[in-house]
Amino acid sequence: RRSFSAACRAPPHQATGQKEIPSLPYLLSGHKTMYNNATMVALVALIRHGQRSPYPPPGASSASGINKWSPRSFPEPSAWNMTTAAFESQLLSPSGKRLQYHLGAYFASRFKGSACDLHVSLIADASVRDVESGQSFAAGFFPPECAGRAAELAIANESNGLLPVVNDHTYAGCSGPAEADVALSFGGQYEAMVAAYSPQIHRISELLRCCTPEVCSEFGLAANCSLADLPHSYSGVYYNGFYNGPLAVAGYFSEAFVLQAVSGVQPYAWGEVPLSELVDLYRLHQRVMWLGSISKG
Repeated sequence: RRSFSAACRAPPHQATGQKEIPSLPYLLSGHKTMYNNATMVALVALIRHGQRSPYPPPGASSASGINKWSPRSFPEPSAWNMTTAAFESQLLSPSGKRLQYHLGAYFASRFKGSACDLHVSLIADASVRDVESGQSFAAGFFPPECAGRAAELAIANESNGLLPVVNDHTYAGCSGPAEADVALSFGGQYEAMVAAYSPQIHRISELLRCCTPEVCSEFGLAANCSLADLPHSYSGVYYNGFYNGPLAVAGYFSEAFVLQAVSGVQPYAWGEVPLSELVDLYRLHQRVMWLGSISKG
């Protein structure tokens, strides 16, 4: 939901009859494009921030330790190689910074000539993790001999006359879509959508040993309730897929496990989920994001 961007003016390359829209690496390598007699004069890349620590689970205050959804303890900030303050603020993990650095180096490697000679504008949205991402990308993009060019990072704030490309408060001052409009994106059958992801929701519930008596009591359910038993309600929050309920909660934990894995937290998901299964479980978070994105668009 937040990003930083890189606008690069690249050396011109004449085009021929390429039949497919070329990929970014294809363009960066100096190949010709599909447009006859066209010259690439600039390239704009919109890049997500790097890996961060998780937000707290729904209704909880921290993503570490024990929360109401599980009697099992989640990794402490030290397991992420992060301070408590950085972890609780969802800043980049060391792995997130490192991968942004490598991404910058990759971009630079695809251009002909030295990155020092390119006309490049780096702009980061104003959140701290976006600035961290932009700084790490710039450090990888510009080699040391570029004499400090890695510090050329503009922040999208009012003092610079810039507005963020994307942020968590896109709806500030706006009401957002009505529930009926959101329901059109999936046919209005929330229960059917939950049923379609029943195996993944069940597996997340099993990993969490959910639900705790506290959660079951909170929702007026029997003491041995599971995530699939949770009622759903329209929340209007796009980054939660507009609904509270089984899909939103299970989707949160699927993302949390992926963030553990890509940040080098070992063992992720308590060492009980192979990578192939983690990819399948992550479909829950993808569906939640799809709901928010398609309805928001």
